[in-house]
Amino acid sequence: MQEVWKAIPGYECYYEVSDQGRVRSLDRRTTDRLGRPFVRYGKVLSLNTEAKGYKSIRLCVETKHRIFKVHRLVAYAFLPAPLEEQQINHINGVKDDNRPENLEWVTPEENMRHAFSSGLGRSSLGEKNTRAILCSDDVRNVRQMSAEGVSCAAISRHYQVSEATIRQILKGRNWAHVA
Repeated sequence: MQEVWKAIPGYECYYEVSDQGRVRSLDRRTTDRLGRPFVRYGKVLSLNTEAKGYKSIRLCVETKHRIFKVHRLVAYAFLPAPLEEQQINHINGVKDDNRPENLEWVTPEENMRHAFSSGLGRSSLGEKNTRAILCSDDVRNVRQMSAEGVSCAAISRHYQVSEATIRQILKGRNWAHVA
């Protein structure tokens, strides 16, 4: 099957995206820094791989540069975009598989549900949260100390966290998953 190319919305005279997730520039007349005209020949562009695994590309028109995620360009070109659904989901979970048949418009809630049901989403509860100061054993000790009558202020000083954090733990709002 032959690769299908479509214009990128907003960049119709400059760039196209394919149904294989590739991006190319188009032939165009322009001027150099000294104002001399020349022809810039189109070519398939190299994609960048971001830290989270998504492919991205920097598009430039005149002197304005903008970075796009390739799956968004493919979706805008090949998929009808409903107004209320804002995010694009990779159906098979492979972040660099940007074929239109692997992409779908979803709500943020649907996208999160898909990520967790397919094992792509990570829980950030407790110690898995990168900003966590306490660990599960600390939380158990906080509850034990409180049961023994130690004040929230003393516990917060001991663990070097705020009194509000200790109160949230004791009320079961934070660290509720720790028994």
